[in-house]
Amino acid sequence: MGWLTAIGLGLQLFQGFRGYQQGKAAGQAGYQQGIANANQANYFGQLNAHAMMEAGHINAAMTREIGELNAWYIERAGERNLKMYGIQSAEEHRRHVLAEKMNAGSIRAAQSGTGIQVNTGSNLHYLNDQIDEGLNQRHFMMVRHAETKKSIRMDFEDKAHVTRKSAELQAGAIEANAAIGAEMALAESQFQSSQYMMQAQMAQQQGNQAASGALWGTL
Repeated sequence: MGWLTAIGLGLQLFQGFRGYQQGKAAGQAGYQQGIANANQANYFGQLNAHAMMEAGHINAAMTREIGELNAWYIERAGERNLKMYGIQSAEEHRRHVLAEKMNAGSIRAAQSGTGIQVNTGSNLHYLNDQIDEGLNQRHFMMVRHAETKKSIRMDFEDKAHVTRKSAELQAGAIEANAAIGAEMALAESQFQSSQYMMQAQMAQQQGNQAASGALWGTL
C-alpha cells in the first residue's frame, strides 16, 4: 500500500469520525433544545394557571365584597324606613286618641248645653259607644302597624339575603371558571411539552442514525 493510499484512507477515517461526532452533537443539541422547550412550556403553563387562579380569587373576593356592601345598604335603608314608619304610626295613634277626646268633649258639651245630664241615659251610651269604637279602631291600627312593620322587615331582609346569595353564586362561578381555565392551560402546556419531548427524542435519534451512517459508511 502506497503512502498516498494510506493518506486517503486516513482522511476518509477522519471524515467518518468527524461525521460521527457531528451527528452525535447535532442529535444531542436537538435533544437539549427539545428538553428546554418542554421545560419552558411546563413553566409558562403553570405560570398561566397560577395567574388565572389568582385572578379568579381576586374577582370572586371583589364580587363577594360588593354583594355584602349592597346587602348592608339594603338593610340600613330598610331599618331607616322601618324607623320612619314607626314614627308615622305613633303620630297616627296620637292623633286618633286626640280626635277621640275632642269628639267625646264635643258630645259632652253639646249635651250639657241642653241641660241633660251627660253621665246618664242614652247620651252616656252614645259616648261609650264612641269610645268603644275608638278603641276598636286603635286596636286595628296597632295590628295593621305591627303586620306592616313585619312585612317591611321581611322584605328588606329577604332582599339582603338574595343579594348576598347572588354575589356568592357569582363568586363561585368566577372561581370555577378560573379553575377550568387553569386546568386547560396546564393541559395545553403538558401537551406542548410532550410534543417537544417527542421532537427532542426524534432529533437525538436522527443524530445517532446520521452518526452511525457516517461511521459505518467510512468503515
